[in-house]
Amino acid sequence: MKILRKGDEFRKMPERSIEEVLAIKNLIYLGWNYCAKQVYKDFYKTVEKSEKVEKSEAKKETKKETKKETKSGESYNSGGGRKLKLKK
Repeated sequence: MKILRKGDEFRKMPERSIEEVLAIKNLIYLGWNYCAKQVYKDFYKTVEKSEKVEKSEAKKETKKETKKETKSGESYNSGGGRKLKLKK
């Protein structure tokens, strides 16, 4: 298995048969380069971390919005509670 890179795009190419080796050589001719496995892993680790940060920031914003709604006078009712009447 060879990893080829062109800019920020990666391709994993098997090299079991002669046709697959020729396909790799064709990609190299088209401007692709061999890439180390560690570079490939590091690139996708940084991409995943940035996606996780974006998701956590989005969650924080939605939490802030719900807190603002409850503080502004609107009641937050989950619907799961039961109303009790007190006897006098």
